[in-house]
Amino acid sequence: MKIKPDKNLKRFRRLGVTSIIAVYLLIFVGGVVRSSGSGMGCPDWPKCFGQWVPPTVESELPQDYKAIYSEKRKNKNIKLASTLESLGASQSAKLILGDSNTYVEEDFNAVKTWVEYINRLIGAIIGILLIGLFISALPLIKIEKSLAAFSGVIVILTGFQGWLGSIVVSTNLLPGMITIHMLLALLIISALIALVFNAYPDPNFSSTSKEFSKLKYIFLFMLIALVPQFILGTEVRESVDLLSRNFGFENRSNWIAYLDSSFYIHRSFSWLFLAISVYAFTKIYKNYKSSEIEFKMTFLMIGLVSLEIVIGVGMYFFEIPPYLQPLHLLNGTLLFGFVLLLYLMSRKSSLLLKTSE
Repeated sequence: MKIKPDKNLKRFRRLGVTSIIAVYLLIFVGGVVRSSGSGMGCPDWPKCFGQWVPPTVESELPQDYKAIYSEKRKNKNIKLASTLESLGASQSAKLILGDSNTYVEEDFNAVKTWVEYINRLIGAIIGILLIGLFISALPLIKIEKSLAAFSGVIVILTGFQGWLGSIVVSTNLLPGMITIHMLLALLIISALIALVFNAYPDPNFSSTSKEFSKLKYIFLFMLIALVPQFILGTEVRESVDLLSRNFGFENRSNWIAYLDSSFYIHRSFSWLFLAISVYAFTKIYKNYKSSEIEFKMTFLMIGLVSLEIVIGVGMYFFEIPPYLQPLHLLNGTLLFGFVLLLYLMSRKSSLLLKTSE
């Protein structure tokens, strides 16, 4: 007899899945912000030009708005640098205060302002969703204490991510800050996927396939290897931002020629992930009947890796078009989440096999 899940658990699962989808949407929109050069569309945080609903025309702003927001960011960075100095991070403090580009204000652009504002709105909605997820986990403490604890940690991480976003703005997209921002987003999406996975003890997420359980170390290696790949990707992205400032968006044909070794390492690494994916697929293929869901998911993993390569090739040959950049980021984070799910499933499969012996 199949036991029906508790209604509170059902609610928790729905909120968890919705939160994961929302975070992926935010990652995509964040990619649009970067590729469109809208990162500084709002020069302050959490408000935008000092308003909860930003202006649509420059005439709504004071004449000296550039000087006003430059000074505000300068004061915020001085406080941040002072805090970092007291914590012993003097090098980081010098970097924040020593970058001459930090206080260069852009001309008002309504499109960029609203692109960044929408990005922030989605972030705020995600914050509300995750608080709701934590609240919905409280009635489940008697069933599984870890769900509430883990949900609470995710809320804290998301709050820190929001604060870090304000630092990214105040430092005018300082190189390194964006990388940390991206890695924290990966940590949050990983925590959410693991949380929701643990809330789904259904047969569909369980397997006793020996071949699949043996692949857990392959998936773990791939998961770990994807992290430096993301770091390289953000370094390339930061280089592209710098080139866009120097050459202008209309001279994209000059960008790739000036990219350093990070770009070529990042590009070449993708073939390793394709080879690993194909290897995992062939192992599962031999036992298709006993591991149908694993077969389909591993096949989809090959598809995600292949799509990432195709998008990367498109970016190379079509001069890094802005419409491909957010797709490249979204697909990469989807691949990361997918590999994590496969690792969790294979690990659970291994545990089930041990308990059944």
